Amino acid sequence: MNCNSCMAIGMFFVSLLSICPLVGAETITITAEGEYVVGGGESMDIGDDMAQKKAEKNAAEEAGAFVKSYTKVRNLALEEDIIEVVANHAMKVTVLDRKRSVIGNLEGIKCVVKIKAVMTTEDVDANLKKAREDRGVIDSYNRLKADYDRQAREMESLKKRLTTARGEEKKQVLAEITIEEKRFKANLWLEKATDLRYQNHEMRLKAYDKAIELNPDLVEAYIGRAKLLGDISFGGCSTLSNKGTSECTKLLQNQNNALSDLDKVISLDKGYAEAYVVRAEVYNTTRNEQHRVAYSRSESTEALNKINNHYATLIIEALTSAISLKPDNPEYYSQRAHYYRVLRYDDDNAGSDMSRAIVLCRETNCGMLDSYYEKRAEIYLEAGKTELWEKDMAEAKKIYAARNEKYKETSVKDELIMQAIQKSELAKLKKELDARAFVERDEKETDETLKALDRKISQKNGNAEDYILRADLGAGQENKLRDYSEAIRLLTSGRQAGENALLLTRLYLYKAMAYEKQHDLALKELKDAQQLLDQHLPHALAIMKADNYLALLTGSEEEGMKKLMKMTRSEAEAFTWLEFTDKIVNTRAAIYEELGLPVKAKSEYQYLCEKLKDAQACKNLGRLK
Repeated sequence: MNCNSCMAIGMFFVSLLSICPLVGAETITITAEGEYVVGGGESMDIGDDMAQKKAEKNAAEEAGAFVKSYTKVRNLALEEDIIEVVANHAMKVTVLDRKRSVIGNLEGIKCVVKIKAVMTTEDVDANLKKAREDRGVIDSYNRLKADYDRQAREMESLKKRLTTARGEEKKQVLAEITIEEKRFKANLWLEKATDLRYQNHEMRLKAYDKAIELNPDLVEAYIGRAKLLGDISFGGCSTLSNKGTSECTKLLQNQNNALSDLDKVISLDKGYAEAYVVRAEVYNTTRNEQHRVAYSRSESTEALNKINNHYATLIIEALTSAISLKPDNPEYYSQRAHYYRVLRYDDDNAGSDMSRAIVLCRETNCGMLDSYYEKRAEIYLEAGKTELWEKDMAEAKKIYAARNEKYKETSVKDELIMQAIQKSELAKLKKELDARAFVERDEKETDETLKALDRKISQKNGNAEDYILRADLGAGQENKLRDYSEAIRLLTSGRQAGENALLLTRLYLYKAMAYEKQHDLALKELKDAQQLLDQHLPHALAIMKADNYLALLTGSEEEGMKKLMKMTRSEAEAFTWLEFTDKIVNTRAAIYEELGLPVKAKSEYQYLCEKLKDAQACKNLGRLK
């Protein structure tokens, strides 16, 4: 477990307090760790890959909070999946450290990878623009994410089966583990191909080829390679004197290979609409190249028109297929309208498609509405419908101006809200309990903070908070446990009430998480935390009823902020006790489930279901019955 995600419950409040002050920054640097225990039947090299993937996931959670805050200030209401895609694609990841250690009596090898993820506001804007204009980016990401989740579940299931399998069954399970490892590595190569988008085409092609070699059924690799082959070909035959006939033929072959890849995609997934959209793009590239070749040879106007008409039919058929699969995607209609207009000179169908795109964009708040009005205005202008052109242009300008004005108003409003939030009692308490969240994310700043803590502690001047901060910011399980233990010793020697009791509870929780797979030691720390909860939870529930706590977590952000700013110190402490209860009990339940003790896990979920009316705990209770 990683401390980056320790405060999952109430993350809305934490992200507001720790991320929003950085909205105006040009760069954000995140360090994160991930770990994976290599078990029976798994190859050693898979451990580092799995650990790095988990580290990237941890970093992406923090990056996502930044993206959400940044886009909110810009008055962009984004879906969660768009935020997640932008956060993942905008990060530039560097591996800082890799470690391996033996667990127990050779029970497994633990791989730990530490990474640095750097993201700029320019990266966010560029990826945001692409994600909003091309829904295919979102769909591809979601498919890949779902496959990673499936692989994780499947691998855990296979490893459990392996512990009891014998003879032929054991061979079969080992073979299935090998297949899943190959699929996982194929996905990593697919991501690499995506990350190399700004580097040379040859490197990206090799990455796609490797992904397909490892997993011949990987749809995203075929469609990515098809897009890339189409891009390589574009403009290749514009001047035969530069390229030559043989080179031009080679580039046209790339387009044929791209179409073959798309045929493979459709054979694997007939409902994959994006394959038809890419097919239309490849057809258009091929049309351009063949048209240029014919023009350079001074072929007749009739021959040129024949090329255009042939590919116009193919392009519009491909986009029509995409629309039939996803009739609610406004961009598909916009693209088809473009080809009706420039290849078929069909203003009626082009205008009809743009009108449909406008309706769908309004329904989904797609962010392209002003652009769609402008495109329809161009169609009206070419058709001589001046009044309709003026009307659509006026509407486009109105939407654009309103968005800019709302952005200015929202920026001022959000700044005032943030100033008020940072002065709230809950914000003050969060800062006192978790100073780490308020340390600058820049790696250099973190290193300087750690050096200062080392000097202070070595001079015997460190207090409990210093040890906690060094443990939170530093790396290495042994160092963390040592510092947490010293902080506990210092805190338990004093009065265990109010803020000190909360800090000590938080410390037991973090120390339990630092023990990772050493469940017996983790449960001991959680038991000590529970003793403090038992002393303080009744009073906390008297101040903040469970219903009010849940309303803060599940209600609207606007209402949540209003209530947050009005919290008294006692209400802030009560809220935090309930947070800790939720996290500690859920952590203990998860350990019991992992140990194969469903009865004990049920007891924990029952506690949360009754005490805090936690809906998820109630569902888990039903799941274990």
